[in-house]
Amino acid sequence: MSASYQELRGSARALALTLIFDKSSERDLISDVLLLGLELEKIRDLASEPMIAMIRLQLWRDLLETGALPQGAPPLASRLIEHDTIDKPALIAAIEETQAALQMPPAAVSWEHLFLAINKSVGWHYDDAVMHQIGQNMTALYAGEGQAAFTFLDDADIKKASPESHGFFRLLQFLMTRQLTKSTDGDHWLVLRYLWRILR
Repeated sequence: MSASYQELRGSARALALTLIFDKSSERDLISDVLLLGLELEKIRDLASEPMIAMIRLQLWRDLLETGALPQGAPPLASRLIEHDTIDKPALIAAIEETQAALQMPPAAVSWEHLFLAINKSVGWHYDDAVMHQIGQNMTALYAGEGQAAFTFLDDADIKKASPESHGFFRLLQFLMTRQLTKSTDGDHWLVLRYLWRILR
């Protein structure tokens, strides 16, 4: 098991379950982008100390823009820089939007840009509008905005948006919907049953 996936499993088990049938190269890249999103969420939680939050966001932005790793840089930064195909501009855009949200509350992380980065980096062809909606849903879920800010997407519509894809975004949307409506905690049997159904 790679360091990327292992770290994601330790940080967010439900998110890690969405990747169990991915190719290892895709799984590592997606894990690292999701871990960056979780790191941005931690920084967002420092919104009561905006100066500290802005400094940490700027550090991540500088790391991705320059590719220079100072002593003591987190292993995640090194892995993100080393991914040859990763869409760094989309990652930087996610950081910039998080910076802007800290200055003009409510503070939120732009998961939309992170999902666009995944879509492009691994060579999938999901429609940008679908990425936008799933990203907004993830942002709403983490920000605790409830069902009013959440769009309940039909599974068939997500599949139609990229029929060659293995189902990562379909499963992610399913888990978010379950989390919002039934307070599930990413039960792995629930995930496996759903994966079996969508992959048949």
